[in-house]
Amino acid sequence: IGNYVLATELREEPDADGNLLNIPEVYKMQVAMLKELTWQFVIKRPSLVGTQQGQRRALRELFAIFSDAVSGNSEQSWTVLPTRDRSEMEALRKHYGSEIPAEMRIRVVADAIASMTDQQAVLMYHRLTGISAGTVLDSIVV
Repeated sequence: IGNYVLATELREEPDADGNLLNIPEVYKMQVAMLKELTWQFVIKRPSLVGTQQGQRRALRELFAIFSDAVSGNSEQSWTVLPTRDRSEMEALRKHYGSEIPAEMRIRVVADAIASMTDQQAVLMYHRLTGISAGTVLDSIVV
């Protein structure tokens, strides 16, 4: 990685495509090959299909649960959201009143999920769907 970083240079003027970063062609080809290897041997690995399917399902369901929560205008409906995102909804309500635009609500949902680690997302999914009731001492995203 260090070799690739050190091989790049900033241009004084953008090239024909508007790029200010000069990357030698040999490094572009090597990075393209590394990306393809990653796709073939890691991301598309047959042994990961089950895990990836479960993760997609968990994320879709978290998105649905959080979307339902932000469709309401009360702090009570937002309690399933992590603390930071509840605060964001409160700030939006102060700014927009009860008419928070749908795209703003969905952005809060997307940000909430994107800010979680894989493990946090799985724990949150398990808690919110009842797969694992946990205890009041179990930590989930707050």
